[in-house]
Amino acid sequence: MRHTGRGKDRNANGGISALALVLALTACTSAGAAPLTPSTPTEEGSTIVLEATSFQPADLLAEPGTTVTWQWAGTAHDVTGPDFASGIQTDGTFAYTFDQPGAYDYWCNLHPGMKGTVNVVSS
Repeated sequence: MRHTGRGKDRNANGGISALALVLALTACTSAGAAPLTPSTPTEEGSTIVLEATSFQPADLLAEPGTTVTWQWAGTAHDVTGPDFASGIQTDGTFAYTFDQPGAYDYWCNLHPGMKGTVNVVSS
């Protein structure tokens, strides 16, 4: 945090109040969100939408041979995984076929909190 020189007489309660406000706001934004659950395995393919700061759904369950498509919703993002990278886009789609079972983490390099996993399992 940058010190501006103002508020030199501020007491410790100001810092505690600010922390309480941040924690309350974090709780409010998290409380309304539904927990993410893996999708049903499918061979037909699955779509993950890139929202403002999240993948929807972030975690996906798929069978080997499934093509996963990431679809942009107007915000600049990329999708990067161990074996694939979409490049930065604001619209359009990117697809990757997962042939082997395993857990494949992916993320957005522009937004460090945006992460997900494609779990590929044989039925």
